[in-house]
Order: sequence, then structure tokens, then C-alpha cells
Amino acid sequence: MDLYLIKIIVLFAGLVLSKSNGKQIINLASHNATGIQTNRLFPVTLPPMLNDQCFDASNQSGVCYTRLKCRLIGGAYSGICALGLGACCVVSQSCHKQTSDKVVYFKNPAHPQVDTSAQLCDMTVNVKDPDVCQVRLDFVDFQLDEPTLGDCMGDKFKVTASGGSPLDIPVLCGQNANQHSDYRWHVKVTQIDCKLGYKWQLLPDNSQSEYPPAPIGCLQYYTPPAGTVESFNFGQYINNVDYAICIERQANTCRVTYQATDNNWSLDSTQISKDLAGVGDATCNTDYLLIPGGSGSSVPVNTPTYDRYCGGRLNWQNGVALEAPVVSKTHGPIVLWFHSDSIQDPTVSEGFRLRYEQSSTECTTGPYRDVTGSEAVRNSGAKVV
Repeated sequence: MDLYLIKIIVLFAGLVLSKSNGKQIINLASHNATGIQTNRLFPVTLPPMLNDQCFDASNQSGVCYTRLKCRLIGGAYSGICALGLGACCVVSQSCHKQTSDKVVYFKNPAHPQVDTSAQLCDMTVNVKDPDVCQVRLDFVDFQLDEPTLGDCMGDKFKVTASGGSPLDIPVLCGQNANQHSDYRWHVKVTQIDCKLGYKWQLLPDNSQSEYPPAPIGCLQYYTPPAGTVESFNFGQYINNVDYAICIERQANTCRVTYQATDNNWSLDSTQISKDLAGVGDATCNTDYLLIPGGSGSSVPVNTPTYDRYCGGRLNWQNGVALEAPVVSKTHGPIVLWFHSDSIQDPTVSEGFRLRYEQSSTECTTGPYRDVTGSEAVRNSGAKVV
């Protein structure tokens, strides 16, 4: 019996395309069942690494299967694994297919070419392993209609689930300055075994061979100590979203610095001059990125901190025309929260692309005087462990 069903649906209107969201990820929490994994196709003792994740010559991830099993499930094998007893099997699926494979690539029918006809395309993921607690989506290639003032009016990407688990996944679409009437997507779907915990390794190209499970309540989860996070469809963010972006805190770090140039930041605000930096609950009461306990990089200990940031610049000071880093020295999990309402001002609709970096410097100073932090984070709905 299937423990869990996740359906990925793409609706095409055959309209305008968008740019790729290649760096975007989504973690879908499924269930908390526990048990011992069994494999009915291989009743004998398996050699080391058989059924483990592997990578083909083009760095697509697959599962180490026998060649016979790979053919039976419709996969393509490339290279050997498990001491030569297995083949790295990469499974790709398209419209109206079902799969229970731990790693599968969901693609439009003509991929890598584009499709143009209007249709509904769905793929169902059957989670059968009781040790799997999450499903992760990596957007390798994602080109659909651009949103209209923040609303996905044409092509849409949806994720639904059975089993009663809530999925606060926004409806997604794309955006591209070069408009044309076709679409293409390539999404990697990975089932995460939570009994493995944080047993994973970093590959030479900085990709991960196994993903650690995301904390509860995190739609996106980043594990590097420094990197870039961005809003979905950066260039024109989507309306009516409300989700947490989580970053794994590194040992012996006490601060996180966030930076964005004026070309990488614009969110609606209540200011008359919306190209200025917006800070605080009153200014950022419609669309905002919540950075708990934000302040300047070198400010006195008792400097007030704020959580909500919006406007045409990212700066820890309200109403200024220049960008400046925002530094957070809050303790515990690192959680950003992005919220947008149903109305978008096209003059400040780009979204955000932030560079973050954790640090252990100045860990003996502070804490700052938190003006809105604790209450704002409590009200955000962020649930982390």
C-alpha cells in the first residue's frame, strides 16, 4: 500500500515564457512514520551501495539498480556502481505518469525542446518507504508564463498531497523578459530518508549526494554557511505567498549578514517614495521579507532592531536611498519569512535576491535591543525544530 501520494501538476495555456528558476528548491514534508526499509525485488543480501544514490556522466542523480530493474522501471543507465554489480539508473517521467522511485526527473514531453500546445500534465509520486519523511523539488529548468502583476493567469505549477499533511506550496509560474509562446520545465524530485539524518557529502560541483531533512515548517532549506536566496520568479514576485526560508546554523556562529544591491531588491511598501528602503511593521505591512533582529553591521549595543524589510533598497535604516547590509544576531534557527498580499505595484515588483553569510565575529557583543523581533517572529507562523 502506498503510504503517501504527492501529485505535481502543470497547467499550460500556451502563452508567454519566463526565465529559469534553476536555483530554487522546495521541501515538502510528508509523514513521520517509522519502520525498517525492505526491498521485495531483491530478497537476498545486497552488495554495498546497491539502491543508493549515484550520478551519471552529465551529473544527473539516479539510483544504483541492476540493469534488469532499471529497464523494468523505464530508466536509463549510465556508468556502473556497487562494485560493478549495478548501473546508475536515471528515471525521467512526463505527463500522466506515476512513480515510486527515490529520485525522478519530471520533464515536459519534448524536453529539452519546448512545447506549445495547451494541456494539463501531472505526475504522481508514490511514497512507499516508511523512512521517507520529506520530498524535495529542485527546479533544474523552469520556463512558464510570466505572472500578470504578480498573479499566475496562464501557465501554472501546482503541488498537492494526500494523507492530510498540509502543503503551503504557492502556485508558481515564471517570468522572462524575452517573451515567446512556448514552455519547458525540468524538475528533480527526491524522496528524503529521515533515518539517514545528516549523513550526506558534498560533491566536487558543490551539489549534495544526499539531502538532510528540512526543519518542520521550512518551505526552502539551505545548508551552506554562505550562499544566495531569492524569491520565486525573481524579477516579478508572486502574490499571496507566505513561507519560511531556513538556513542551517553553522557551529560557533552568532551573526548572519544579508546584502542585496538595488538591482536585486524591490518589494512594495506604504512609503510615498517607494524606491527608498523600507523598515518596520508600519512601512512594510503588505509585502515584506522578515529578517529577525536586523540592524547595522557596526552599531552600538542598544541600537533598536527591526524584522520587516521592503521598499526599493535593502538597508537597516528606514527611508534612505542607499543599500546597506542587514545583520541579524538572533539566537537559534535561522529563519527568513516572505509575505506578499494580493496587490502588486509594478514599480517595486522585482522581489529579492540576497547574499547571506554566517560569521563568528563580534559574538561577544550584543544582544541588540529587539523592538519588533520576538513578536513578529511569533506571529509569522514559522515552525522550526
